[in-house]
Amino acid sequence: MKQRNALRCAMAIAALGAVIAGCSNAEEQQEVIEGPEVTQPDDAAGVVAPVIVDSGDPVTLEVGRSIDVVTDDVTRVESSDTAVLTVSQPSDDGSASFNAGATAVAAGSATLSVYTGDSLAYEVAVTVEG
Repeated sequence: MKQRNALRCAMAIAALGAVIAGCSNAEEQQEVIEGPEVTQPDDAAGVVAPVIVDSGDPVTLEVGRSIDVVTDDVTRVESSDTAVLTVSQPSDDGSASFNAGATAVAAGSATLSVYTGDSLAYEVAVTVEG
């Protein structure tokens, strides 16, 4: 009896294999559907994301790169050397809020001071490479 059941199982598996094999034709080509092509507008070529700052960790960046200060409640930022690092203050024009930030304008070193209220929250040692 066990042999007969084993034989029936083997035949069922073989039949199932034949059915599955019959569903595909090795010569048949499958249609490939591709998604939309991802392109970048010409004016975005060469755009580099800013360096995100939210603590006093030191930062090294190239001339022309920017820093985005993402700490909550920043009231102002200051640069110890504006010939190396210029700053932009946080602002709100009624339709959008803008974080404080800085831009590396020349090789050298500067300290970026970040204030919340009237208090110094932290300082960032910034090294700018030419």
